Amino acid sequence: MRITQNSQALNYNTSILELQERVDRGQTKITTGLNYEKLSEQPKTVVDIQQLTNLVERNTRFSTSLDEVSNEMYAGEYAAEQIAAKVQDIRQLAIDASKHTSYDKMPVLGQQILQRLTDMVGDANSDFGGRFVFAGTKNTPQSLAAIPPATNNLPFELIQEAPTADNPSGYRVIFKGNNENRLVDKSIGSPEQMNITSDDAFGGNGTEIFDTIIDIYNKLTYRSDGVPRDDDEVFTVEDQRILQGYVQTISNQAERLDEEIGRYAYRRSRLEAISVQLTEENTRLKELRSQLEDTNMPATILQLKRDQNAYEYALNVGSRLFQTSLLDFLR
Repeated sequence: MRITQNSQALNYNTSILELQERVDRGQTKITTGLNYEKLSEQPKTVVDIQQLTNLVERNTRFSTSLDEVSNEMYAGEYAAEQIAAKVQDIRQLAIDASKHTSYDKMPVLGQQILQRLTDMVGDANSDFGGRFVFAGTKNTPQSLAAIPPATNNLPFELIQEAPTADNPSGYRVIFKGNNENRLVDKSIGSPEQMNITSDDAFGGNGTEIFDTIIDIYNKLTYRSDGVPRDDDEVFTVEDQRILQGYVQTISNQAERLDEEIGRYAYRRSRLEAISVQLTEENTRLKELRSQLEDTNMPATILQLKRDQNAYEYALNVGSRLFQTSLLDFLR
């Protein structure tokens, strides 16, 4: 059977095009780093890659959020520890005041306690990124209205009102935030509390520990009838008994504050551990996605070299096969 020149040319041209397409495909894989060019080439693999990408993006969002929350929780934990340290100082000052050797130092010790109380209020107004750490969900200046007797838009404020028999100094700490929990998702549908509420830290409506400190200050600074004490005045037995009761109360409040700080630190550590787990999981997911998506460079380069050699060889063969001129057909 005779094979025509046209039939040979068609077969040769088909082979050349196939080789050229393989060379182009290999060059594209090396250039893009991807193991495919079109979705139609590996539809299942593309779907798997997209699912892995979605998981990585979701984990990244959770991890980023948890890292930001951890930083804020560090700020809250540090502020709570500063307050706890001052509470211990005040407790010790109250114990010292109950000793006979300190009876002539009552007003001085009272002023030291007042100074620490002022500092505590400043610590209680600590913020992170413009959000107050002890104010619940009313944690921005805009959400805190300065309604009299308040004079500022901070969550805690030490004010001085008219003296009374129970409060001869007139000092009072007011709280303008709330005790709502702020939550962060550590995974889908799994929220975690991220703040210390003022009632958990300071007791009562958020000011109980401050009230006790003011009671101690008043007892050291004023007599039972509200008259300021003299520098060399001696405590009565009843005064000493009352002061010892305040010492016991503030000791209990300090213990509760320390326990709350411990629980808060544990929550922060757990969120940090979850963030680390998400980061590690993302590393594994990215490795799996890379196996599906990325080009195997050594194998692809080797195959490309083979295809290029075959393509060049085919061109050389074709140049010798199709040397027939018009004169050959006229013979």
